[in-house]
Amino acid sequence: MKSVFIDQWTENSPALAASLTERLFLKGMRELSLHFITYERLPQTPLWGEQLQIAYPDMDLSIQWHVMDRGLRLREKLQIVRSHLCQIVQHADYILLPLGGGEANLQQMITHEALQLFPDKVVFWVEEAGNENVVWMKQYAANRQLYHHVHELISAGNFKAVKKLLTKRVANPQVMQLLDLGLSLKTLDLSRKQAEQYFTILIEVLQHLDSELLEEEIAYIKRMMKLPAGDQKAFISFLYNYAELLYEQQELIDFIVIYYRLAEETLLYALGWDVRNDLNDSAFPFLVRKDAKYALPLTKQEKLTKHFHRYMKILSREVRHIEKKENVRIRRDKCVGLERLSPRDRYFADLYLFFNEKSFETFLDLRHEGVSGHGFADFTKEKFEALLGGQTPLQKIDAILTYLSLKPNYSIFQLVQKAVLGLIAHETLQGVNSNDT
Repeated sequence: MKSVFIDQWTENSPALAASLTERLFLKGMRELSLHFITYERLPQTPLWGEQLQIAYPDMDLSIQWHVMDRGLRLREKLQIVRSHLCQIVQHADYILLPLGGGEANLQQMITHEALQLFPDKVVFWVEEAGNENVVWMKQYAANRQLYHHVHELISAGNFKAVKKLLTKRVANPQVMQLLDLGLSLKTLDLSRKQAEQYFTILIEVLQHLDSELLEEEIAYIKRMMKLPAGDQKAFISFLYNYAELLYEQQELIDFIVIYYRLAEETLLYALGWDVRNDLNDSAFPFLVRKDAKYALPLTKQEKLTKHFHRYMKILSREVRHIEKKENVRIRRDKCVGLERLSPRDRYFADLYLFFNEKSFETFLDLRHEGVSGHGFADFTKEKFEALLGGQTPLQKIDAILTYLSLKPNYSIFQLVQKAVLGLIAHETLQGVNSNDT
């Protein structure tokens, strides 16, 4: 029976290897291959390795190192780990994986890939208070089943069900706090104090789980902290992320509602406007953004309400004015003379051509056909994409969001999911200890 042991090389590796070898030798195993992944090249067999082989002459014992470039991206490291596993485990009966020690993200990579590729061969080596325990895969299955159930629910954005499932099953309070964050995001019921607390926890957890967390990801989370304060860019990013989640889960009635709000808020931003946060019922609700490169004028006499069609009416009027002033034609069926326009006029012409595009206009009108509006239409992704010329609704709006530098590169929901799953994975791995060997 051949066993292979796979771990990241640390200063504790010699002691762990000696303890493991002794345990397996006493259990009657006579073939063991020790494999260590390291960021620095080491001698073929250092002194402790030679001593270990001398101590167990009746055991077929080999030691190998696998060097990995520390500067590689996470995805590249994952590919290397997968390749090494396939080579190492080819003729092995058991895969021994340690729990604890080394870098958390590297250990999780090794464990995840081993479980995916060779679930029936995995054995866990657990060290607690100086005692070693061997945990077989069948003993680990219950916790893995819990993890996969959580993964399925949280990937669907069902934070409420996950919270119910994990109540009294997890010890780390950050899990419940992150689930509360997910729930609060879906309802936008989030105070400034809660946002600061929850998003700070999210950053701390992600940094612990992933040492290569990008500064851009952290900056994105910090931007989302401004949601309760009514930050317009944060709100647009949130709407996009939420629409993305709903579309993936085929919750298309809710998707249409959120997508319409995304288009509405994007148009408001594009016109150079924002909504006042500190207003009473009689106050004019709009203001010109201070950072707007171009903005249409606002007058309190304008009968302007918070609706997409009202914004389009103002934009259409501006475009007709540009046509008359510059003697050009700006229509969705045909444009003439756009190259003669100033940067400012061309900007508003481009906005008009996008938001007034026929298929986009027709798609937004679907909001009134479903049960969220006044009708009973049955929505499907195929219907949406056929209407938009083969594009998904989000691909369609990506063009204007990119033009306005508003398209988010990350999803706040996916970042919360990643943090929760990382904590659950850590608990399911560390929560196993058994002496039944």
